[in-house]
Amino acid sequence: MNPRTNLPVRSKRALWMIGGIAAAVVAIAVFSLFYPPPGSHEVTGTIRGIQKAEKYRAEQMTAADIRLHDPQLQSLFQNDKVRNLMSNPNFKALMHDAQFAELLKDAQFVELMKDARAIELLNGGQYAALAKDASYTELLKNAQFLDLMKDAQFVGLMKDAQFMDLMKDAQFLDLMKDAQFVGLMRNTMTEE
Repeated sequence: MNPRTNLPVRSKRALWMIGGIAAAVVAIAVFSLFYPPPGSHEVTGTIRGIQKAEKYRAEQMTAADIRLHDPQLQSLFQNDKVRNLMSNPNFKALMHDAQFAELLKDAQFVELMKDARAIELLNGGQYAALAKDASYTELLKNAQFLDLMKDAQFVGLMKDAQFMDLMKDAQFLDLMKDAQFVGLMRNTMTEE
C-alpha cells in the first residue's frame, strides 16, 4: 500500500466526519433555539412577537360619561352674545390672567358684578378715564377712603341728588380745601 494513495481516502473521511459533526451541531442548535415554537404570551417584546401595548386600551366612553344634557349649559352656548364673547381675543386673554382668576374668587367682587349700577358705572367711559388717573389709584390705596366707602351713611349721602349737586359746585370744593373750614366742621361734629 502506498501511503500516498491512502492519504486522500483518509482526508475524505476526515472531511466527511467533520462535516457531519458540524451539521449535527447546527441541527442541535436550531432545534434547541426554535423548537417547540413559543406561545404568543412568551414572545412579547421580541421581534417575532411584537404586540400592541395593553396600557393604551381603555374602556370605551359612553353617553353617560359625557355631560351634554345640562339645559343651562346648552342655553348658555346657544346664546349669540356668549359665543361672540368666547371668540373675542381680549376675553380669551382675560380668562388666562391669574389676577382676574383671583378676582373672580372674591365674593365681594362677584356681588358687585350683580349690581346693575356697578355695571353701568364700569361701562361708562368716565370711569375708565378715572381708573387711569394716578390720583384715583392712590385714593383707592388709602385705608380711610376705603372705610368711608363702606360707611352706610356716606353711601346714602352719595345717592342724595342735592349732595351730588353740591359736590359739583366749584366754590364748595374750594371751601373743602380750606383748613380753617375743615377744622371748624370737625369741631362742630365732635360737639354734637
